[in-house]
Amino acid sequence: MLIRQCLFSGSARGHAEWSSAQRSFTLVEMLVVIAIMCVLAGLLLPALNQALGTARQMNCLNNQRQINYAMNQYAADWRGWFPIYYGAPYGPWPTLEWANWWVSRAMIYTSEITPANAIRSWGSATTTVGLWDCPENPAVQLNVGLTGNYAYDSELSWTFTLQSGAKLPAATTWKHAGDIFVTVDGGMSGLATAPAACYGEVMTGFNGRTHAGAWHNGNYVATFLDGHAASTQFRAEDLTGGGIPQLPGSGFAQWRISNNQW
Repeated sequence: MLIRQCLFSGSARGHAEWSSAQRSFTLVEMLVVIAIMCVLAGLLLPALNQALGTARQMNCLNNQRQINYAMNQYAADWRGWFPIYYGAPYGPWPTLEWANWWVSRAMIYTSEITPANAIRSWGSATTTVGLWDCPENPAVQLNVGLTGNYAYDSELSWTFTLQSGAKLPAATTWKHAGDIFVTVDGGMSGLATAPAACYGEVMTGFNGRTHAGAWHNGNYVATFLDGHAASTQFRAEDLTGGGIPQLPGSGFAQWRISNNQW
């Protein structure tokens, strides 16, 4: 009996000492765990943000790829000619002014040709419309107050006239199709970062607008006349004095003609 009591007493005392030691280290352990979590968060959050940015870039590539396909489908139906950028004063949907915008022409060849999407795509500076917005900056809208933030190479338009007054043949017959832009992330002169508004067209020559949005970690997404899409890092020579990204001239018909590369 005495032995039993001694054993029980020793066991109880050991348990009490262990419990006391456990309680005394709880705060320290919590601080250690918090410190480890902070370190892990500091290591993982940049990687997570980069992964999310990559996903948005892939979404942008997919958007523009579908728009490019729609534009080429339009050209196939119109003897190789691409749509005009816009051809009438702006007016409310569903007037003919809406039908003279390049987005409305391309929309016909997508799954988005519904009255609701048509209305949202015209004169709405707050509503995003699926394909027509870069997911990296969906709040950025065209400078004319319309929704969407992709720019169209208006040199492809069947109404486009060179500075010399000459007209180009249908864009589907052009050389250098792998270099000629069709759509790009929209940008605006005077702004090196994502603007509140952007141009809806790009072109060189007179009244040139070659500013693109470097919204994807310094990259811009674009599609080309041969149908491919790419995310490209701006080169040092593509930046103006204020660090404003400019698209390379080799992506435009007018520049190639002026520089004997046509």
